[in-house]
Amino acid sequence: MHIDKLYHFIAGMFIFWVASYFMAYPIIPVIIIAISKEIYDKVIKHNYADIWDITATIAGGILIWVVM
Repeated sequence: MHIDKLYHFIAGMFIFWVASYFMAYPIIPVIIIAISKEIYDKVIKHNYADIWDITATIAGGILIWVVM
């Protein structure tokens, strides 16, 4: 279960890094993608949408934002 949060954290870092080459505020796509992924899990996969997955993804983006 915790490895899933690590994957979300790394995904948030990667999304931020890629988006930073194309836009001024790359945290925006991190937030949009994190929320969209959980909506997808809930609506399409009929699975549990986890707020902590969203938090982990955004936290990864914020870490890169602070480091940059």
